[in-house]
Amino acid sequence: MPIADSVRQLLELHEKAKKGALAPDERLVYETRRTDFSRAMLSAQKLMLRPGETYRRALRVAHAVRLELALTMGTAATVSLDLSAGGFAALVPMALPIDKPIAFTMRVSLEPLEGMAHVVSSTPRQAAFIASFAIDTMSAAHRERLEAIVFEAALARFGP
Repeated sequence: MPIADSVRQLLELHEKAKKGALAPDERLVYETRRTDFSRAMLSAQKLMLRPGETYRRALRVAHAVRLELALTMGTAATVSLDLSAGGFAALVPMALPIDKPIAFTMRVSLEPLEGMAHVVSSTPRQAAFIASFAIDTMSAAHRERLEAIVFEAALARFGP
């Protein structure tokens, strides 16, 4: 199937999935197409999976989400630069030590997503720092919602 047709079919199935209107046979096609889409996006980004990681968890997109980070100086409000179900990057006001655990809250829709992450990198950028975080703990329901947010942000680049 040509890629344009595959993406169009995925967009249609995704709209049905959001409404809870997928038939059982469509659910399998939808899940397969989501994984195939994530695999293609990772390939285009020249990213590789880490051991035990899934394509859908590794999918990363440039996407702004309001964040609150519990830093030593207090809570820092910022916005994500990129996002995946496994982590995020954001501008922070100070250098953060690598491996430092950080509690975070993502302000999305009605119910925020919360979890714990650790700092993977902290790079100076003009008057601030770009910090990358790997998510360590998050409820399964919140992780699933985050994966859906990332998927929708990636898919939005291909359709209406």
